[in-house]
Amino acid sequence: MPHEEPDEQGRFCTFRLGDLLVGIDVRQVQEVLRHDQMTPVPLAPAEVHGLINLRGQIVTAVDLRAQLGLPAGAELIATVVVRSGDEVFGLLFDEVGDVVAPPPGDYEPIPAGVPERVREVVVGTCKLAGKLLLILDLERVVARLEQRTASSPARLRSA
Repeated sequence: MPHEEPDEQGRFCTFRLGDLLVGIDVRQVQEVLRHDQMTPVPLAPAEVHGLINLRGQIVTAVDLRAQLGLPAGAELIATVVVRSGDEVFGLLFDEVGDVVAPPPGDYEPIPAGVPERVREVVVGTCKLAGKLLLILDLERVVARLEQRTASSPARLRSA
């Protein structure tokens, strides 16, 4: 997958998922919730952790660990409600970080050591204080989820 230069004015909300530091464009983050009560969805793919009632809007909560093939770890404590196009969904993370604005020259191609399933949903990387920030492409996350749920008996769409 070719390296894409993120928006030069890019500011990212950062989150920890196991050993990974993940960044999401601040314009796509609607809100951050501490782990909310979720309703399980029978027969849904493993990455669908459940459904959240967010002030009357039903939001699918996605466990990125399962989607990215990462090992289970500590309890996921933060739900990041994000918007990608017309879709609203929640991504579950271990920890909420800061908002960062890396200088445009700090962006780098995705290193070969990043697992393939992770590479498929990352648009680029940059180094932050000795850590590698993986910049998540929400459209790719949604596309992957839609592929999995299309073949699942439990059809999921945000209401």
